[in-house]
Amino acid sequence: MIEREESISKLDEIHLINEIKNLKSVLWINPNRKPIPNQEQFSFQQMHEASERLNRLSSYIKVAFPETEKLKGIIESPLKEIPQMKKLIEGRRGFKIPGRLILKCDHSLPISGSIKG
Repeated sequence: MIEREESISKLDEIHLINEIKNLKSVLWINPNRKPIPNQEQFSFQQMHEASERLNRLSSYIKVAFPETEKLKGIIESPLKEIPQMKKLIEGRRGFKIPGRLILKCDHSLPISGSIKG
């Protein structure tokens, strides 16, 4: 059974590579991924420390990746409200979504694109 699963996985990889070569958008989900911890497991202190580390690295990032010079080496995804998407989802699903629908625009990052681990 494992051999069959591996061959299916290889076929999927070839398909994705062909899609990428043809400049099509793809979604690849790592079959070995681990569950994302609940957001409540991260403390404010941990988030603050991560932010400080990124700020300390910004001078290196600015030199290593000149595309970030305008942003002084800070890599930060903008957030954008997407009310039309919210309306579309609500219409298709037949229920109201409370609050606002926000898109984290990783696709516009100057050096990383939208690749997730």
